[in-house]
Formats: sequence, C-alpha cells, structure tokens
Amino acid sequence: MKAYSYLYIINTRFLKLLLGTLLFLQIGFINGYAQEWELGTLKLMTSDPPPKSVPV
Repeated sequence: MKAYSYLYIINTRFLKLLLGTLLFLQIGFINGYAQEWELGTLKLMTSDPPPKSVPV
C-alpha cells in the first residue's frame, strides 16, 4: 500500500506539472495570437510600414 500511495503522489504531481505547463503554453499562445491580431488590425488601420523594433 505504501508503494501505491507513493506512486499516486508522484503521478498527481506529474499531472499537475503537465497541466500547469500546458496551461502556461496555452496562455502564451493566446497572448501571442492576440498581439499578432492587434498588430494586424493596426497595420490595416494605419497602412504604414511597421517599426523594426517594437517596445515592450
């Protein structure tokens, strides 16, 4: 039973880590997509060449 509980703890921690990383990547992807969309709309609105360095 002890070995089983240890495996269970390890598995839950691993799953939490996996879910956390997936959520983090998903949030990063959504943020990047939103930024790209905003830049695209700004390009359409201004129709000027975008600056080479974009301040963060």
